[in-house]
Parts: sequence; structure tokens; C-alpha cells
Amino acid sequence: FYRWALEDEHRKDFLSAIDNFTQALNRKPDFAHAYLGRGIVRLQTGNDNENGLADIQTADRLFTAQNNQEGSKITQELIKQLTAPPPRPKGGSGVGIALLGLIGTALQFLPLSIF
Repeated sequence: FYRWALEDEHRKDFLSAIDNFTQALNRKPDFAHAYLGRGIVRLQTGNDNENGLADIQTADRLFTAQNNQEGSKITQELIKQLTAPPPRPKGGSGVGIALLGLIGTALQFLPLSIF
């Protein structure tokens, strides 16, 4: 399910990606990468930022508990950008350039295979 979710995200099939990340989490509730992936996809939909932030915060807690320093660093930076975004430029979409860059970095952090 995790791999399918990554493929769905790559194809911009966000609803299917969310479903597949959720299926992966139903099978492995402590799967931090799946929480991070689902959170990012929820942000990409543009209409589920609250749940996206909650997923990223859960991923951060799990990465910290699992002593995954790189995962913690990425999630903490995303949380920082989401909770205290830079000022919105006039005529902008509201999604900061820094946040978009972080989302790209976070997507690259998601491994194709965990098992």
C-alpha cells in the first residue's frame, strides 16, 4: 500500500494516495514515513491542511521515538513552516516558496521501500 501511495502521489492521484497511505497505517500504525507521506499529500490537495499538519506532527513524534534524526529534522521544519508561515506576498497563492521546497525535500526523503 505504501509503494502504491507513492506511485499515486507521483501521478498526482491524491485521493488514491491518501487511501493507500491510510491502508499502510492500518497495518502498521507506527509507520512514520506513511504519516509523513499522507500529510504531504493532504497539503498538496489544498483543502486538508489541518489533517495534513496533524499527520506530519504524528510523523514527527514517531520519528523522534524511533531516533530517526533526519525524519525529525524534516518534519520539524515542515511544522515550523505550516504553523508560522512567512508573510503572504501580494497576489500569491498563500503557499510559501520555502514550504514548497520543503515538501519537495520531504517527498525525496520517503523511501520507495521500507521492508
